[in-house]
Amino acid sequence: AEEEIDRLKVDMRGQLKNPYPRILGKSRAIVEILGLLDRVSDTNLSILILGETGSGKELVARSIHEHSRRRQGPFVAVNCGAIPENLMESELFGYKAGAFTGAVRDKKGLLEEAQGGTLFLDEIAELPLNTQAKLLRALQEKEIVRLGDTRPMAVDIRVISATHRRLEE
Repeated sequence: AEEEIDRLKVDMRGQLKNPYPRILGKSRAIVEILGLLDRVSDTNLSILILGETGSGKELVARSIHEHSRRRQGPFVAVNCGAIPENLMESELFGYKAGAFTGAVRDKKGLLEEAQGGTLFLDEIAELPLNTQAKLLRALQEKEIVRLGDTRPMAVDIRVISATHRRLEE
């Protein structure tokens, strides 16, 4: 943590300058988080943020996006626990007109909406396993297929996920 404090700039009043002004605190844990943000923000890595409900996981995700090369692109946040399981796939991947009853026109999915930016998947543990597998394939191949379509579409996104659950359990 001392190394991280040394890396932060000090202003003329001797106060630590925080490059992440939305994240406040001086504790050792906050200083460590700020150091981690410095190291990962400008990478293109997918990130998993773990923390209790209300601990600021989306705030951390937004800070990473705002300090990344993707900051000019969109930040698209979705709460995976708030979307019904039977709609999740069409929300993430989009659909073509006629793919199912009521699909009267093409609709972009959230992966496509985040093109060039960051997709934040809050409460990722709530995502159905079959949708997790399709999402993994999309991330590995960097392409998606809308429901009802046969043509893959390239996507250039960074995914940041978060959960309050202990995934190893």
